[in-house]
Amino acid sequence: RGCLASDCAASHPPGRASLCQHNEACWNARCVHAHPKSRKVCRFGKACVNVHCFGNHPPERKHCCPSLLECDDIGCPLLHPPQWASRRCSAGAACEDFACKGLHPKGRPPVCPFGASCLDPDCSRLHPPDR
Repeated sequence: RGCLASDCAASHPPGRASLCQHNEACWNARCVHAHPKSRKVCRFGKACVNVHCFGNHPPERKHCCPSLLECDDIGCPLLHPPQWASRRCSAGAACEDFACKGLHPKGRPPVCPFGASCLDPDCSRLHPPDR
């Protein structure tokens, strides 16, 4: 089969595999071209959901959310750590708990910035129960 390391210093006979155009960034585990030994290919490919995976992935794989656990967009289509899903409020958009720190979908009324001090009787935002 021959040496496929693009950074190999040994001399090689003619016919050796050509260098991969993606070099170390190549994500294709079946690529027949030569690569540096430092190349890391994720065995799960585009199905990888590990936000801490340092392997190379195909471009179709979801990207990691830069906010990770701090992301407060329940509809965020990016990858998050597994603990992120447990931050979702079980009541969803129907949640009326002023103090709820869970993640809520769009459609839930926002929390009133005035809280218990709100003087607007028609305010449609969420308030503490003692208002």
